[in-house]
Amino acid sequence: MGAIASRIFDVIVFKEDEQELRGRAPGAIAGLLREGALTAGCAPGRIHAVCPEKEAVDVCLRLARENDLVVLTVDDVEAVWRQVTGFGGATPSRRGPDQTHVRHLRAG
Repeated sequence: MGAIASRIFDVIVFKEDEQELRGRAPGAIAGLLREGALTAGCAPGRIHAVCPEKEAVDVCLRLARENDLVVLTVDDVEAVWRQVTGFGGATPSRRGPDQTHVRHLRAG
């Protein structure tokens, strides 16, 4: 997954499902994803490993600039949607499927 992400995205923020660590220590799964991206030739500066999910989403939103596409694969969809629509560093530009504003960051 890390290798695939490194070929698709300019910047990668890896997180892990805090409830499904599969017997691994916190941070280990994100570390494996990072290792896969590095092995595939991804520059270390393009990779961030952030846990838990809420902080990873915050990092994604803060890194994004106007006209960026931010792809989030999350576990708690409703909580993340509230986080995205309530993000303070953004200005509303259109409405989402539930009629709340979808916010986009200003370049800066």
